[in-house]
Amino acid sequence: MGRLDGKVAAITGGASGIGEATVRRFIEEGAKVAFADRDRERGEQIAAELEAAGADALFVQADMQHAAEATAFIQQAEAHFGVLHILVNNAGIRMYQNVVDASEESWDTMLAVNLKAYAMCAKAAIPAMVRAGGGSIVGTASIRSIRAGSNTVQYDTTKAAVAGLTRSMARDHAADGIGSLRRFLRI
Repeated sequence: MGRLDGKVAAITGGASGIGEATVRRFIEEGAKVAFADRDRERGEQIAAELEAAGADALFVQADMQHAAEATAFIQQAEAHFGVLHILVNNAGIRMYQNVVDASEESWDTMLAVNLKAYAMCAKAAIPAMVRAGGGSIVGTASIRSIRAGSNTVQYDTTKAAVAGLTRSMARDHAADGIGSLRRFLRI
């Protein structure tokens, strides 16, 4: 038995890196997983591989830069599995610029993908989790949320904001049964 048997998770940025590793680990732990990414080819390849191995996985192409796509992903995950227990906000991008060189457009893109999408996914996920009797939201931040790097001002700023957003949501929705992933992992 896995530590996530019977749980359903939605994971953003699930077709590469930390997101892909999270998708695979959650499935190993018994979860059913919906994952989103803008890379359709890689996402479909991973989903086919997981399904061939007997996993229950759903891939949804979505660009987290667009709030409507972020929201639709969560809605599709709940519609497909009938319930949602866990949201892993993981999708992110990095641009190597300092504050002087960063354009307004690049700020808008970084904020949309690395922060606003996290809020929009959570906004859609929290009511689904309440219907499920509770859940957990994980926000992938970074050491950059507390320690700045060089020429990564936008990334560092958005990751600090992710940490704050995730803490605030946990506090605001504790009474709704939205809390730490520890609850499901029994650690």
